[in-house]
Order: sequence, then structure tokens, then C-alpha cells
Amino acid sequence: MVKAYIPYPKYVSISITGTACALNCRYCSRTYLKHMDNALSPQQLYWLMRKLYQSGVRGFLVSGGFTREGKLPFHSYLGVIRDFKREHDVVVSIHPGLIDRREARMLREARIDVVDLEFSLNPTFTEQVKGLGVKAVDRYAETLEALYKEGPDYIAPHILVGSSLGLIGNEPAELWFLKDYNPYIIVLLIYAPTKGTPSEKDPKPEPTYVLETLRYIRANYKGELSLGCMRPWGKYKNRVDDLILGEGLVDRIANPSKQLIDKYGLETIHACCSIPREYEYLFT
Repeated sequence: MVKAYIPYPKYVSISITGTACALNCRYCSRTYLKHMDNALSPQQLYWLMRKLYQSGVRGFLVSGGFTREGKLPFHSYLGVIRDFKREHDVVVSIHPGLIDRREARMLREARIDVVDLEFSLNPTFTEQVKGLGVKAVDRYAETLEALYKEGPDYIAPHILVGSSLGLIGNEPAELWFLKDYNPYIIVLLIYAPTKGTPSEKDPKPEPTYVLETLRYIRANYKGELSLGCMRPWGKYKNRVDDLILGEGLVDRIANPSKQLIDKYGLETIHACCSIPREYEYLFT
């Protein structure tokens, strides 16, 4: 049975950089950082997590802007996260960006539960969308290897459909690369041109292309698939969500409309769509 994952009000995204980001990605330009709670020091993070926990929050996504090297500057925050998890029954996920084996071990030692990893083998995406250069493709592969060798137990790779500025990306190759690691879940995203960013006039991926891509992934991957929160909103989102749910192409979907929840009788979990099943009891 397909489940709907709606983070509010039990799973909160926190930016440890505020609205600062050195990358200024084409589809974001710091836009999405504005919608996160901020914690600009380890002490602020602890007190924010404590306040949110007291209000009923049981999950935290630690995110924020990246450095020019594509890294979230998380090092100084890990001690606070480890201590908070010792004191409270919560789930903590993170968007670490491109990291090495030492940093992967640091995440494990801090008791991070889930690593949400944007993954790409598309040089057009790494250069023209992320601004990291074409050689960053190798760094994505190295980061994945580091996380599976040294990192937390749960690594959730994300594949972006239409990663070539809304046009055909490299999704089949990415899927076959990921399959070697047998991920417990793969999160699928759809390139989303965003108002007020350089991507504003980029084409949205054609729904037929999205469906063909998801059919291919579904046919060649037997683990759980989730349709993540990044996808164009409005009429496009409702139409594509309906088509995907109608064909049973995913096991999870983030933030579907109430109309589709009712239409397909979706069970609702108030958490990020990548959390392992064993943690769902905290968010029902």
C-alpha cells in the first residue's frame, strides 16, 4: 500500500547556515533555505531541537547551504546531535553534500539515522545546475562509496528526473550504479524550475518522460521507491502525482494533495519520505 509522507508537524527541516550558500544552485538560489528553521551555532541547534521536541516534533532534517566544494558545514554540530539523541527518542537525517570517508565515520559516530544524498552521474547537472564542475560526477560516486563503507546504516540516494535543466538526464545509469549498493530506498525527484531563480524559464520535464523514467526504474529496482518533495507544484504536480499513483510506480509519496490522499486511500506518515520503516511509529 502506498503511503503519504507529510513532514508537518512532526518532522522539521533546520538550516545550520541560515540563508547562506556558496553554491547558489540554478533551481534554488537560496530560495528553499528561507523556509527552514535556523540554527547558526551548535548551542542554537540544541535549544531549537529541545523547543521543537517539547512541541511534539520527533524528527529533524539537518540541512542548509553548501560550501563551494559542495559540503554542508556540519562538523561542529555533530556533538550536539549525538548528545540530543542520547537524551531523546528522535530521528535525525542530514543533507551532507559531498563528503569523504572520515566525514562519513563522523556521521555514524554522531548517531545520524539517515543520510539523504543527492546523487548524479550527469555532468550537465553538476556543472550547469550545481556549479561544481563536470568532475564532480566522480565526487558523487566517491561520496556514495564512503557512506556505504563508513557511514550510518541508512543511506537514501536521490535521483533527479530531468536533471539536464528539465531535459533528459542520466537516470538509467544512475539507477544501475546505485543497485550495486542495494539501497533500502531510492528517492525520486523531478526537476523544478523555481520562480525568482535562473531556472525560472527552464522547461518542466515532460510528464511522458517522467512516467517512462519511473516505469523503467520500477521495472529494474525491487526495493522501495519514494517520490520526494522536489517536483514542480501546481497543476503539473497534481497531474503527474495522479498518473504515478494510478500506475503504482512508487511505494511512498511526499506531500500529495488531500484529494489524492482520499482518492487512493493513502495512509499518512508525518515524516520525511526517506525514513526507515522501523522509525514510523514516531510519526503516525
